[in-house]
Amino acid sequence: MAKLRNLLPGVSEKVLADQFRQLETDDVLRREASPSIPPKVTYSLSAAGKKIVPMMEELCAWGSKHFGIEPTLRRS
Repeated sequence: MAKLRNLLPGVSEKVLADQFRQLETDDVLRREASPSIPPKVTYSLSAAGKKIVPMMEELCAWGSKHFGIEPTLRRS
């Protein structure tokens, strides 16, 4: 979550955590916690979440075309 938080200046950790919890509840994200000290939590897309990616890419392309805004996030 720290990497994502760095990409979203002005978004509080509470807001981001609430969104992650909701996405987990909606079966978009999977949360895996390791019993280490300090605890390490890893988030990944669920199967349902992976199905959303192409739709989001299309929506981004549509927005770029219609509003002339270049995407700022690139796929790694």
